[in-house]
Amino acid sequence: IKAGKNVTFNEQDQCFYSTASGQVNFGTTAINVFPVYEVFEDISMKTGNIDFVGSVIIRGDVPTGFTVKAAGDIKIFGLVEAASIVAEGSIFISEGLAGLKSGTVQAGENVHIGYINQGIVRAQNSIHVDNSILHSECTATNDIICKKGNIIGGKLSAGGMIKAKDIGNRMNTTTELAFGVDMKV
Repeated sequence: IKAGKNVTFNEQDQCFYSTASGQVNFGTTAINVFPVYEVFEDISMKTGNIDFVGSVIIRGDVPTGFTVKAAGDIKIFGLVEAASIVAEGSIFISEGLAGLKSGTVQAGENVHIGYINQGIVRAQNSIHVDNSILHSECTATNDIICKKGNIIGGKLSAGGMIKAKDIGNRMNTTTELAFGVDMKV
């Protein structure tokens, strides 16, 4: 691991030091410190779309039609509707994604989310879902893990494993899984 943005490495004591105030991000190859932009309400016309050079924290919902981009991590303490969420780091969504078949979440690292319903989720590392994945398109370079829920319908691609309580249902809803290769390939 190496020193990334706003971080230096001291050879004498073998320690990393921050050169700026912000949020620590432990990536797969580097330790970064990103400045943080925090929104204390739902995203609206008042706040507009967000494109920030550091990490973004939203203490509300992201409604349909809005875009949130960050060079660091994105943390959303609410619900994401048919919006676009893009981060070079990890994405954390406490509620879930109600994507209406057009909501996208794309992370350069991991995605941690409450549930995914009719959404498109891509992660360069892993996708961790607290509850269920319903009728969605999910792609992860490593693993897709549903901790307590089911996977029903949709298309899932994982380079490693896909883990869930149940996959599919008794109504024979088409649920496609691909391992080791992206479904599009």
